[in-house]
Amino acid sequence: MIKQDKPKSSDRIQTRKETKSRRSSMVIKVLSFNIQKNKLSKNKKSYLKTLFLEAKYYYNYLIYLSQQSVTDNYGNTVYPYNLFEFNTKSNHILVYENSSNSYLPYELKFLSSQVKQELLKKIQSSIKSLSKAKTKGRKIGRLKFKSFVNLPLKQFNNSFYLSDNGKKLSLQGNKKSSFHLVRNKNLTQLSKELNLNNGQISLKKLIDLNIIEIANAELA
Repeated sequence: MIKQDKPKSSDRIQTRKETKSRRSSMVIKVLSFNIQKNKLSKNKKSYLKTLFLEAKYYYNYLIYLSQQSVTDNYGNTVYPYNLFEFNTKSNHILVYENSSNSYLPYELKFLSSQVKQELLKKIQSSIKSLSKAKTKGRKIGRLKFKSFVNLPLKQFNNSFYLSDNGKKLSLQGNKKSSFHLVRNKNLTQLSKELNLNNGQISLKKLIDLNIIEIANAELA
């Protein structure tokens, strides 16, 4: 087995710059895909339900940590959890339980590493916005807990996968289990206008010909 070195920070920065430059000349389009409910098995329904539940749990756990404070020996309020240095690798979190009015331990089962990272970035962005507003003299409140959280899927062919015909979706951590999607009319129309693959959708061809580039997605 050949060990591959991880990309250096400078390489990642250069890659991001190239991606940003390339996409600056492209037109942003949002394509919506619906999961076919009638083709969802009991296990898949349970998986999706738990996935959204864990996204909410994780988001609210991060909010909970951001609000924890202690008083040091000099009477100053100190916030021990710096979310800008937070490590998302652990799957062990705390979840608020209404019946006991307390936080209980919970181990994440399905939430992927990239989704955890993206949820953390969302909160970091909100903290920056609040801090900026505070410096301008505006009154700011705390970040609020959420009853529902969408799943940010950062990277095509990593955090989410689409079949070549755009009819199936699978997710990081559960690639073997796919979800049937309702046909996307915009992609079908584009394929017909370009006379590609006899008018049938082929994401690979559209990507290889630099007609489209799939950026990110969100499971809502």
